[in-house]
Amino acid sequence: MVYDAEVHAALLTQLKTVVSATLVAEENKEFEPSDGSPWIRETLLPGIPERVEIMQDGLSRQFGVYQVDVFAPSGMGTDIADALAKTIGDAFVPGTGYTSSDVTARIQRVYTRPGREDGDYYHKPLVIEWWIMES
Repeated sequence: MVYDAEVHAALLTQLKTVVSATLVAEENKEFEPSDGSPWIRETLLPGIPERVEIMQDGLSRQFGVYQVDVFAPSGMGTDIADALAKTIGDAFVPGTGYTSSDVTARIQRVYTRPGREDGDYYHKPLVIEWWIMES
């Protein structure tokens, strides 16, 4: 069974507890960033489920990544993007589960990747690794 929508809803809800929904570019939704303001792009990258029990109705586990890209105006240093990435990362505590429609995505690990210039913005990727167990 595929639970991508439920995992996405749970993680997006958690993201919106720390940043304003007006700053979040959601997947496949229209979004225009305000000039000179930081903003966030979120993307769910689900992995392939794998069976962990060999029984017909055995458990499966799925790992994935919730990519949260932080964008801050270019030419202002890294402080804004780093601080925003840290605030968001701190809201996704490893070992904690976030639930939507009875599906709980548990956080495995949270870390940032190197930042880089991206047009008029400085881009700091935040990687949130999650997993679910399903029957």
